[in-house]
Amino acid sequence: MTDVYLIGNGFDLNLGLKTSYRDFVGSQFFKRHVDGHSELFNYLNQVNEMSNWIDIERELAEFSRKSDHSPNLLDDYKKLCGALKEYIKSIDIASVNTESDAYKLFSEKNLDDIIVVNFNYTDSVSYILKSLGYGDSLQDRILHVHGSVNQDEIIFGVDDNAKINDTHTFLYKSTSPLFDGRRCFEAFKKFDSLHIFGHSLGEPDHMYFGFLNSLKSPRKPEDNYKSINIYHYGEEAKYNVYKQLHTLTSNHVSHLKSKTLFKDVELTV
Repeated sequence: MTDVYLIGNGFDLNLGLKTSYRDFVGSQFFKRHVDGHSELFNYLNQVNEMSNWIDIERELAEFSRKSDHSPNLLDDYKKLCGALKEYIKSIDIASVNTESDAYKLFSEKNLDDIIVVNFNYTDSVSYILKSLGYGDSLQDRILHVHGSVNQDEIIFGVDDNAKINDTHTFLYKSTSPLFDGRRCFEAFKKFDSLHIFGHSLGEPDHMYFGFLNSLKSPRKPEDNYKSINIYHYGEEAKYNVYKQLHTLTSNHVSHLKSKTLFKDVELTV
């Protein structure tokens, strides 16, 4: 049985790591670029101050659409990526909460045949597996979809479907030389059980989740049911995931649930 773990930023947050975009925008790594010369940093800072919350990827697309004349955007975008990488590097992975649901996701499971599709830039999963005594034996099972600070390179930007100014192609994640989704797509094709923890299945990553649409199709009699487990906190998080599932399955979530062993698991805070 192949267990695939789809890990998003909510996983690191549950571990007690300050990896939210809000934490980053409030840090010195971001603030030192906020001045009268950087339209992008000033824009992101204003959005964060107005709402006390920010999705930088979404705001990158919004800023691009509004910016017909922004000659320094490429330079500012590179500075943004660099600042984010520095901030993530500054986080102490050893401070993870070993009593958290995220830690228990691995500590209370059989890990004989796993693949971790990791959308985070941190090496928290690697740290946890080593702390559980696996050493380097499972490290090649961790797929860092967007790179990691350990690789000293990250993929940061917008999805191919994002509507941006056509002169800002560099904002697309797919333009990164690191972008290679083959192992990720293969993992999603072959899983027996899928565990989604801390990932909203949001629009910036929809390019990876086309497999969910195919699962709603009729099942061959000889095929076993695949299981999908979605871990979430509270009703709002639950329905946000369902919103994305409706988009990804062309409003056929009922078919998806009838063709799989589907479970949503509410976690304790």
